[in-house]
Amino acid sequence: MVAVLAAEDGMTARRWLWVLVCLACAVASTLLLPDQVQPWSTALARQGIEFAAPNWLWLALAAWLVPLALPLSLTDLPRWQVAIQTGVRMALIALVAVAIAHPRALRDRPRRPQLIHVIDRSDSVAESVLVAAQSGLLQSAKLLQQRDKTTASPGDETRSEAELAVVVFDARAARLPWHHTAETLQAPHLPRRSAEGRDAGGGATDLQAALNLALGLVDGHTVPHLVVWSDGVETQGEALDTVHALRLAGVTVHTPHLPAQPLQPEILVDRLELPQVVRAGVRFPLAVHLQSNQAGRVACQVRAQGNSVPPVIADIINGETRVQLAELVLRKVGAVDLQVDCTPAVGADRFASNNHLRGRVVVQERPKVLYVEGQGGRGALALTKALLDDFEVELRPADGLPRSLGGLKPYRAVILSDVPRVSRDGVPLVTDGDMRNLHTYAQSGGGLLVIGGEDSLGSGGYQDTYLDKHVLPVAMDVQSKVEQPTIGLMLCVDRSGSMNGPKMELAKAAAIATAQALAAEDLIGVVAFDNEARIAVRLQRAGNSYRIESDIAKLSPAGGTHIYPAIDMAYQQLVSANAKVKHVIVLTDGQAPRAGIDALVRQMRNSGITVSSVGIGSDVDRNLLEAIADRGGGRSYFTDRPETLPRIFVRETKLIAGQSVIETSVRARVAPGLRRIDLLRGVEIGTAPSLLGFLPTKVKPGAEEILRLSNGKPLLVRWRLGLGKVSVWTSDLKNRWASQWTDWPGYARLARQVVRDVMQEDLGVDLQVRLVRERDRLRVAVDALEEDGTPLTQLLGQAIIRDPAGTEMPVQLIEVAAGRYETSVALQGYGAWDVAVSLRPSANKPVLASGRATAIHPYPDEHRMTQEPPTVLRQLVQATAGKVDSQPTDWLDTRGLTHRSYRPLWPELVQLALALLLLDVLLRRLRLGKAQVVRWHGLRRFK
Repeated sequence: MVAVLAAEDGMTARRWLWVLVCLACAVASTLLLPDQVQPWSTALARQGIEFAAPNWLWLALAAWLVPLALPLSLTDLPRWQVAIQTGVRMALIALVAVAIAHPRALRDRPRRPQLIHVIDRSDSVAESVLVAAQSGLLQSAKLLQQRDKTTASPGDETRSEAELAVVVFDARAARLPWHHTAETLQAPHLPRRSAEGRDAGGGATDLQAALNLALGLVDGHTVPHLVVWSDGVETQGEALDTVHALRLAGVTVHTPHLPAQPLQPEILVDRLELPQVVRAGVRFPLAVHLQSNQAGRVACQVRAQGNSVPPVIADIINGETRVQLAELVLRKVGAVDLQVDCTPAVGADRFASNNHLRGRVVVQERPKVLYVEGQGGRGALALTKALLDDFEVELRPADGLPRSLGGLKPYRAVILSDVPRVSRDGVPLVTDGDMRNLHTYAQSGGGLLVIGGEDSLGSGGYQDTYLDKHVLPVAMDVQSKVEQPTIGLMLCVDRSGSMNGPKMELAKAAAIATAQALAAEDLIGVVAFDNEARIAVRLQRAGNSYRIESDIAKLSPAGGTHIYPAIDMAYQQLVSANAKVKHVIVLTDGQAPRAGIDALVRQMRNSGITVSSVGIGSDVDRNLLEAIADRGGGRSYFTDRPETLPRIFVRETKLIAGQSVIETSVRARVAPGLRRIDLLRGVEIGTAPSLLGFLPTKVKPGAEEILRLSNGKPLLVRWRLGLGKVSVWTSDLKNRWASQWTDWPGYARLARQVVRDVMQEDLGVDLQVRLVRERDRLRVAVDALEEDGTPLTQLLGQAIIRDPAGTEMPVQLIEVAAGRYETSVALQGYGAWDVAVSLRPSANKPVLASGRATAIHPYPDEHRMTQEPPTVLRQLVQATAGKVDSQPTDWLDTRGLTHRSYRPLWPELVQLALALLLLDVLLRRLRLGKAQVVRWHGLRRFK
């Protein structure tokens, strides 16, 4: 008995071990074995059946657990019923395992065409293109319906609608719903959108967005075709960027055959020529560039500050035409918007929106400049004309300098040009108090420009004055021996009866002072005249001072006045004298016969002898004396005060001595070692003509030499004095020494920039702001440079961008290169875009540099004319193997391509498994035969 029980226990253990091994193998194979080692999967695939998860087929082995577990069953059903029940359960487990493996039936079917019409509805597309697109849609739908009748499966009536899509685009792309059947086939409506307003979009074209949307509609089981109805003009995006995606999706792009488009007359305003900054009340030129596709006539009118100027009628050509408009005057200070309207004088125009162009200029108050000119209005013409474009110039004579500091404050700069310290009649023109006022004015931020001339600086009597010592950046080099010539000077002194008294005594004192002012090696002589002339002092060395002064002291008045013999006698004395400079000074207080004087003076001038004249009193013949000085190449002096005679004679002597005036041809050069500075920006000094004279000076320590003459002497020197600046120009800027300069193209620009420099007006070059329109974005580029060109780096930059609606947007500037800062914003809206930029070292530091600029986005790019037909559509067609000028039959070409379809089989297997499950439940609950005796081997455990 014990042996029998032991045998039964061993048999049970082996059964359980077998069950566990089978179960472990099934689970392991499901998790570990790869697909390719399952031969039944490959064999079934050849029969058109495929498993998506074939590893789960190993679970079918679990069906063998059912018969192995029968000995443990306590059922008393008939054996044949148990056998059927076992088979049902094994089949049930196998079906579940196969269903979990996802079986599917394979079938290769011919691919169907998918047709997507991409239709451009922007403003640049003609209405005839939209009509042709509607016709193409109808033809496509009919061809697909005909194809469905022969190839579509029963019950698949909606296939043609799913495989025909419409995408419309302008600034944005959208799918256009189009529901149709064979009975209700009608072309869809293709609405346009306006270029402006709430539904804006027609003013731009984004073909790239339309192609991307079409790609999203592509069905991978079809042969997709895109038919693009467009003129190819892109204003947003880059359609060629989609070529790679189109190729990957197998999309073919076609362009349809479109009817020839009639030429629609078009005139547009392309751009304006106008300055960015103008001065209030100053006329400025304005021109407009027009584009037209045919010749004709236009009427152009400018509107600004609520006013308009008379229209300009102009003829235009096919292409670009520049039309010069009427000059404009703006008086309101600030940013001013201009609008130019150009319309055809005769005929139609396609777009009215591009006939208008807005511009913006900044109107600034003209800085006031006080211009004091020693030679009067005629000498100031050239410089005044050059300055009037930028400044409000107040011209005053030599005695017009304000006597108080308050009188100087209204002016941003003061110009002293050829102004002597004392007038020729001895009246003080620039007093010591005036010089101190100019010093205080400059220290407070004013600008002072002193311009040379024969009556300025050293020659004007400023040596060792307050102006020379404390204000000017140069020292007056009047003792320079290099330039001193040998002088022969003859004085013709009137000793007529009218010179009796103080006049005669002062005339003798003036003659003695003149002799003392000359160098010892110079020559001097005196001719005294009344009705006749005689030699009072023969021509001799000025070093013979005792004899000269003794002879002069013997002069006494008597007789009438006859000038000719005296001048002729002086001429005879000088013509053979050994002197480099020969000069005659004529002094008289009355009138004399003019006969012969003009011819004599011309003869003297031809012999290299110059003549000046000095008149005393109100009875003097001014016309005669001025004619003598004018023809003699000298100067004419008049005074009512005899006490000024010595001063006049000494001054004239210094002038001819060349101690403070050098009249020779020299050229201007940039000073050696000078950095690039704004003052000379745009001025080609190397092309400047010669200057005919200058005043010798020396640069003081701390001053900056800007320009130098070809002989090494300073021409333009500046320095900072307190909060202001003082500059000195050692030549003149008028029609004497600079007579050739006034016709030079760089004269006016240099003069304006020299004045701007002393008044410290921002030239706007440290921070150069450029605005570049790139399709639908505005790029802001800032070049931040020091005066010498060194870039300003590692700064915190910000741009305040104001759109046409007035909304301000702060945008950070990014440094993309040394000294280059950039950013960009989307252009939304038409009009003026103002950009104000600022750079600072850090957020809590003051602004280091700033600048402004304005860009005009006038009208939609769609309304511009293209000079050449766009090639983007042709490139898309070539890149995707499509056709240009294609026909509807080309759009349905499937090229014989097929696609594999899959029909899942697991639903049928699950249904069969459910049926077997019901059968199993029925077999367990119903006894279909006689019960059998159950022998349970497990009873031994209770014995």
